[in-house]
Amino acid sequence: MSKRVNALLLELLIVVLFFSLACIVLIRVFAGAAHLSLRAGDQNSALLEAQNLAEQIYAAENVGKLLENEIIGDDLTYDCFVRCGENVWEKDAAEGNGIRFRVTVTNVGQSEGDGVLREGRIEAFSSDDAELLFTLDCSRYIPGEAVGQ
Repeated sequence: MSKRVNALLLELLIVVLFFSLACIVLIRVFAGAAHLSLRAGDQNSALLEAQNLAEQIYAAENVGKLLENEIIGDDLTYDCFVRCGENVWEKDAAEGNGIRFRVTVTNVGQSEGDGVLREGRIEAFSSDDAELLFTLDCSRYIPGEAVGQ
């Protein structure tokens, strides 16, 4: 009789061990899914912000003043951008958003009478590990007589 009790206790111990291991695996899976969901939400909001910024850059006469908040859009202000080189601005991650932006704007073809092709690139990086999340390119051709200095 005691051998049956020992076998039953051993079987119950194995079942409890199996369920505890299964719970550990499931908890890690759910925690990873929650992390991916938060990151996807951050990426989505960063992409929307980058698209809005690309439209503002497309329409701006002076991109530097736009990004340094000397020109304020209708409902968008970019007061966190800092010039970190010629034609390069960076913005640190906003509150609750783990995304860092870098904006590069270059003018191509500034000869007399010709227009200017303004090319911009908006890059979004994860502030955790500096991984490049996405790149959004934008460009605008400005005819020669409309080019403002």
